[in-house]
Amino acid sequence: MDKIMAKLNIKSPLLFKVLLGVAGLAVLVLGVVYISLQQNAPVLLIADDEPAIDQEYMQMAYITPAPIPIVVYISGHVYYPGVFEFYQGARVRDAVQAAGGLTSYADPNAINLAATLFDEQHIVVFGLDDGMPPSSSALAGQSGGGLININRATAEELTNLSGIGPARADAIIRHREARGGFAAIEEIMNVSGIGDSIFENIRNQIRVD
Repeated sequence: MDKIMAKLNIKSPLLFKVLLGVAGLAVLVLGVVYISLQQNAPVLLIADDEPAIDQEYMQMAYITPAPIPIVVYISGHVYYPGVFEFYQGARVRDAVQAAGGLTSYADPNAINLAATLFDEQHIVVFGLDDGMPPSSSALAGQSGGGLININRATAEELTNLSGIGPARADAIIRHREARGGFAAIEEIMNVSGIGDSIFENIRNQIRVD
């Protein structure tokens, strides 16, 4: 200790001990601060062989797909018949609203407002005086439960079914005429252009007897 005091030109042992204590305290404080900073620092654990994350790809993965536009023609007893554009997932109710709503002559029970719209669909809003047959009128309690009879319905009536446009309606009529009608509603899937998905949408809307 004497040699260190001599080198530092400190003659008082008490002063040397005070300086030594201050230096030790400073080292201790710096050590505590360093440990605290290390504990609060974020730690990134990535294996050396793990591929880097493509941030642009991650952003693209969360982009919502653009809605698909569809075009629908609505005629009959609405205030503004015409062609309207919607997005996939819209309902017949939306088309009726776009056309100004049902007139006082419209038969609200002869149209399924909850049906899903599809591209190139033609929606016909029938009137109270049109004399629609029970098979195409959705009146509760009527014979057939308001279901469309695919063995007797016209092409125009068939277009009221979800996913059935003019082309598919004509195909249904040609198919039933060639084979003498449908024995069961499932046989409508034998018609070209009508698969499982369309059948699931209309199975509760059709009948054969």
